[in-house]
Parts: sequence; C-alpha cells; structure tokens
Amino acid sequence: MAIERIPTDPDAGIPDLIRQYYIDKGSRPHSLDDLVRAGYARKIPTDPITGRDYTWVVQRLKGSETEIVDLHSGSHLKAVDGTTYDRW
Repeated sequence: MAIERIPTDPDAGIPDLIRQYYIDKGSRPHSLDDLVRAGYARKIPTDPITGRDYTWVVQRLKGSETEIVDLHSGSHLKAVDGTTYDRW
C-alpha cells in the first residue's frame, strides 16, 4: 500500500497531480473535482490560454470513459505552429 503524499509544490501541474493520485489510490480521478475533493489541489486551476477554469479538455484512459490521464487547453485559438490549442 502506498503512503499517501499530497504534493505541496505549488508549481505541481495537473498531470503530476493525476499521477500522484493514481500512485496513492490505485485508480485515476474521474474528474478534476476529484483532485480537489481528495486534497490534491486547492481548486481547479485556470486554463492559461482561456483564463477560465472550466475549459479544460480531459484525455481519458484508452478504453475508459471515466479515468483521466491528462488534460489540455480547450481554447480554439491558434498556436504559433498553426494548430489550435485544443488539439495539443
């Protein structure tokens, strides 16, 4: 059994928190709210591209409709390379 370790690094990114949640609990969060409720994050962070906390696009575990493995901005703005941020 893993010892729960809540990251105290204020610069820990959401992907790091998702990994730590998985290590500690043996399953991935089903929502970003799960990270907040379990104490891994104080609040859902703001998407740096949109300036909102509700525009994140979550990537689910292959074959799962619920488990989050990563996330990216939900912005439809174009990056320097011409792709939109929601496609990264």
